Amino acid sequence: MLEADDMDDDTKLFKREKELANPHMKLRSLRHLVNRWIEKKCESLLQSIGISAKLAPFIINTQDHEPIKISARHYSPTDLATIKTFIDENLKNGVVSGLEIPWSFSIVVAAKADESPHSYIDYRAPNEIAIKDSHRLPLIDESFLHFDGAKFFTTLNLKS
Repeated sequence: MLEADDMDDDTKLFKREKELANPHMKLRSLRHLVNRWIEKKCESLLQSIGISAKLAPFIINTQDHEPIKISARHYSPTDLATIKTFIDENLKNGVVSGLEIPWSFSIVVAAKADESPHSYIDYRAPNEIAIKDSHRLPLIDESFLHFDGAKFFTTLNLKS
């Protein structure tokens, strides 16, 4: 629920939004309005990527299989720079940590749709030994019921 002083500020911004003629300025003003609203009402959305959501630990059952250790491939200097950026970014965001464990997998550098390089971890080997846990997929009709009354939809790519 908006407080009276918040509504005044937001109403002023919205009225100013209507007055803007330039589409680029209009979009910029709208982004500013949405960002201000998020800062005031949904502060938890502004946390950095990689911060734990305090989920239950996820365990992959490998049935006492010996750890798989795949040797590193030979990479070009360009690929090594991409991999270093990938590792540094994920260390900084807390997605990975510098633990020494007996498991190791290859990093694959592939081109995205725009032909820029992107790093991936090749998890095919552990996927073959892991015990699959199956869950039924939700029925599409049941999923659509959750959208009842929704006005806005979005898709987000949180750094894959």
